[in-house]
Order: sequence, then C-alpha cells, then structure tokens
Amino acid sequence: MDQDRLSWEQKAEDWHKQVMYDGDKSRKYFSDPWIWKLLGNVKDKKILDLGCGTGYLSIRIASKGASVIGVDFAETMIQKAKQISPENLDIEFIRSESHKLSFIQNESLDFVVSNFVFMDIKEIEKTMDELYRVLNDRGKVITVFSHPCFPLDQCQETEEGVVFNWEHPYFSKRRVTSPPWAHHKSDFIHYHRPLSYYWQIFKKSGFSVLDFIEPVASEELKVQSPQLYENSLFKPVMVLFQLSKD
Repeated sequence: MDQDRLSWEQKAEDWHKQVMYDGDKSRKYFSDPWIWKLLGNVKDKKILDLGCGTGYLSIRIASKGASVIGVDFAETMIQKAKQISPENLDIEFIRSESHKLSFIQNESLDFVVSNFVFMDIKEIEKTMDELYRVLNDRGKVITVFSHPCFPLDQCQETEEGVVFNWEHPYFSKRRVTSPPWAHHKSDFIHYHRPLSYYWQIFKKSGFSVLDFIEPVASEELKVQSPQLYENSLFKPVMVLFQLSKD
C-alpha cells in the first residue's frame, strides 16, 4: 500500500468526526451551497461522488432522490460510509482508485461531484479521462478543491493583513506532506499544481469549463461566526470548476 492511500486509511474515524453528517464549516458554508446550486434537482439522476470519504455528501444527494455511487481509495472510509448510510437510499459505496472506474458503464452518469479531492489525486490526468468516459453527453463535473494560489499552510494573519510566504515556486508541480491538524493523528498528502495545469488537463480530456468560482462564505456563516466570515472575504481558500463534455 502506497503512502498516499495509507495516510487516508488511518483517518476514517477522525474524518467522520470532522465532517459528520452535514460537512464541516468549509463544506457547509463554502463549497456545498455552490454544489447544490449547480446540481439543481437531482431526483432520478445518476451521480458519482468521487473521493466520497465517509459518505456524508453521497448520503445527502441520495436522500434527494438520486442514484449515487460513492468511490474512495481508502477501504476504511468506504466501510465507515456503509456503516452510517441509511438502508433505504440508492447508494453503492465502492473502494477504487479514481482513475480505475471500469465498474461504471460508458456514458451512464449525469454528474460527477468531487468535494476537496482533486488536489489529493496522484493520477489526475488519467482520472479526467475516466470521468469523460463515464459521463453522458450532457453530463457535468462539479469539483471543488483547495486554492493552489493561496495555500493555507503558507498563510499568516498579521496586524497589517494576510501574508503568504511561498517556500517553493508556484508553477512547479510537487507532492506535499503536511502535518496533522486539529484532532487528526496522521500526515496529509496532496499534490500542488498551478491553476493553469488543471485548465489544460480538463481541456485535454475533452471538457469545457462552464464556470469557475472562488467561493466565499454563505451569509449563514456571517451569523454563526462573523470573524470567520470576514476572513473569507480577504483570501480565497478554494476553487470550483463546473465542466461539461465538448
């Protein structure tokens, strides 16, 4: 087992504690409102939740009437997702690499949703080719991932404002290991790539970019945590792409 997968295999219980059934603050107040807006009415839609983790988003989508496949490369995540998923929902959780989706038929899906995952995928180019294959002619990818221009581990908040200190060239692709944070006990591994690289591989796989968004917090967070809301207006922490097949 490689270190990327091992890192996530060790996190299932801690990750469920992080996102629970509704998502953590980053998801609940930043990414998820946009995902729901772009998905629209999902009743009777066939949707892949790529990098589903412990399954909170798969469960929420299926509860709105969609048929969902949740895929993650960590077996412990998949087992936790199966454990917490209600039996009456149309969800299938499968352990697989993101670029090995042979169990999904060609042009059989309406949407692929991937929430804070693309930066963790090593074989991102092969993954995009697979997503193009499994989507139908009107299918779309909605992906949110950490903003590569403004990495949080390089950010400092000072009296003068927010300061970023890059230790490596922004344009150089590299594998990054970050120490555990909050209640987590193992390192986090992701792949830094410039935004232009993502744009190029999306196009190379046959996708068009329908929308590009740098989400800020929803108004709901303004009530729950005013300071966090104000901070979100100063620095983008994530990007969202909506892609369609050409």
